[in-house]
Amino acid sequence: MERDDEFAGSIFYIDDDQDDLDFFSEAIASLGKKVKLFLFPDDMFKILQNPPPRPSVIFLDLNMPLKTGFEIITEIKQAGKLTDLPLIVYSTTNSSDIIEKCWDMGASLFITKPTTLGNLKRAIEYVLKIDWDNHKPVKNNFLYTDKAWFWKEKFV
Repeated sequence: MERDDEFAGSIFYIDDDQDDLDFFSEAIASLGKKVKLFLFPDDMFKILQNPPPRPSVIFLDLNMPLKTGFEIITEIKQAGKLTDLPLIVYSTTNSSDIIEKCWDMGASLFITKPTTLGNLKRAIEYVLKIDWDNHKPVKNNFLYTDKAWFWKEKFV
């Protein structure tokens, strides 16, 4: 049985797709990191409102049936003690309109879901190397994807 305090300062990831959760978990484990996975938004919010644990970063999918990633971003940004949490949108979409909306809502970074374990590991390593206490997102560093040149140019 896992203890929540084992995940303090770790990564939270919320997605309604168990395969995506498993793929992400495999990548994190191969990097020697811990991740707390959530299928249901309310489970994550219960922990966020009553820590420990407190994550160092939250990855979230956008397209979920119970509560969308947009709704999760809004709730976190409206919760006073949570507004400083880095929110990494992790989505299959590469729509510049959606990326722009995530930027406008205050997400910290947008990652288009990689299709290979190697690319996912590189994306996670990129996120974990960021000094989130001092990082200020700007449009030219908001989008991370292994196919970034086209969308990054379109977004910026």
